[in-house]
Amino acid sequence: MERREESGSIFSCEGGYPDDVMAYYTNNGLATGGDPQATVAEPTGCLPYPSLMADSASCPTACDDGSALDTQKAGEYRTITSKNVDEIMQELYIYGSVVVCFDVYEDFYYLGPGIYQYSYGPNVGSHAVRVIGWGVENGVPYWLAVNQWGTGFGDNGFFKFLKGADHCGFESLVSFAYPSDAY
Repeated sequence: MERREESGSIFSCEGGYPDDVMAYYTNNGLATGGDPQATVAEPTGCLPYPSLMADSASCPTACDDGSALDTQKAGEYRTITSKNVDEIMQELYIYGSVVVCFDVYEDFYYLGPGIYQYSYGPNVGSHAVRVIGWGVENGVPYWLAVNQWGTGFGDNGFFKFLKGADHCGFESLVSFAYPSDAY
């Protein structure tokens, strides 16, 4: 989900909703990066580039070298608002990842290894992250998520979040897109 700003209100760290990104992906497509079998000597598609946190990069319609932008559309997107943990787990198992929005509190910024559970500080806004799995640690169920704040956050960029309690609204707004070849 690198393409953000052309879908309306989706500016990194400036608000927006993942389901808007999913709608954009379904209707317009996103850059694929080209043929995954291509070699470094003869790449296809646009090469990836770094984007600073809170930087709303523009999304070009052609590659820097003038070649066509290889895009892929989603077949369909959905949003789960039922807080149904089994449904979220099913989507993760079948398609690999989902995006969740949740309320962020001050202590989240200081997260290290272990399962996050709110303990102190005011609400500082909302955040969206990619969830890639789930597990149990010391008898406590958790979601495994990837944060886009880099490897200095959490456990090398990953973190565990309390599962099954809709903690901080983590299970209230879950979005995902099906690949166009999933039908």
